[in-house]
Amino acid sequence: FVDPQDPHYKIRWKFQGLEINVSEFQSAIVDALATMAPQVHGRPFDEAIGYSVLESVVLSIVRNSGQTISYAVVMRALVNLVAKVIYTRPSFTEMDFQIMHDDTEVVQAVVFRPKRSGIGHSVAGAATS
Repeated sequence: FVDPQDPHYKIRWKFQGLEINVSEFQSAIVDALATMAPQVHGRPFDEAIGYSVLESVVLSIVRNSGQTISYAVVMRALVNLVAKVIYTRPSFTEMDFQIMHDDTEVVQAVVFRPKRSGIGHSVAGAATS
């Protein structure tokens, strides 16, 4: 879908992988938004991570090398993703999504269930630049 405030930005997504709890999905997005909020009027976006309340879902967002985007645009994309995609689905799975500027991928992100290993957890599989 197209960003309603700036038609140059588009969000692509694909649901795939393990089923995840919708509340955990949403809380990972809220955590990422809270992490990014202090940066809105600061430096350009680089990366952000959000954990669900129970740490059963992780959202990893990374700016692609050589690209520039503001925190405000990334945050708006997350809010739009929730409004346009999440509230329209009866169930949820892990997902990948990208923020495009015209035809160039600027940001890549992944929502996933971390692998549990004894003590704590690993975030293997997070989006990396």
